[in-house]
Amino acid sequence: EQRGSSIDDRVAAVRALVDDARYAEAEARGREILADLEATSGPNSLDVAKVLKPLIDTLRNEGQTSAPETLAFAERLVDITESRLGRDAPEVADALVYEGAVLSERGDAAGARASFVRALEISVASRGADAPINGIILNNLGHVSEQAGDFEHARGFYERALAIKEKTSGADSINYAISLRNLGFVLTDLG
Repeated sequence: EQRGSSIDDRVAAVRALVDDARYAEAEARGREILADLEATSGPNSLDVAKVLKPLIDTLRNEGQTSAPETLAFAERLVDITESRLGRDAPEVADALVYEGAVLSERGDAAGARASFVRALEISVASRGADAPINGIILNNLGHVSEQAGDFEHARGFYERALAIKEKTSGADSINYAISLRNLGFVLTDLG
């Protein structure tokens, strides 16, 4: 890989390694790109934010969600995106989804819920109520509500996620099936 490659190409190469479950390579490449970008673009550039996403995914897939660095990267992603694009930019919603996922996997249901609620508010305002990402965010809200034992709220979030996923992906999509399965578990818990 050449340093002259575009940042998008370099990040795509890391994303491809993550998608291929080649996590050690993805982490090494991601860290290399991160160091290069911090030196050339500054530590708070949007290019740095771009590489943080697959790096966070890599660390999560490697089982390093509880490592302080994973949460620091997720918080940094939100901070950079907010400072560069404004608090209500749709990209901030995307960054908050990363943060919420890390917090959820760390067992911080309240922190994850706060990130997901804010992500949903921003996304609905900027993309509309039926944007596909909102189905994902609602599914995540259902999950953290379920983690907290709040099955009624989880049910509502999963039902809303299903409605969006049916409109955007279709009732035969894997995304729809995941939310339907999750709703089934909650309905079982509710009796």
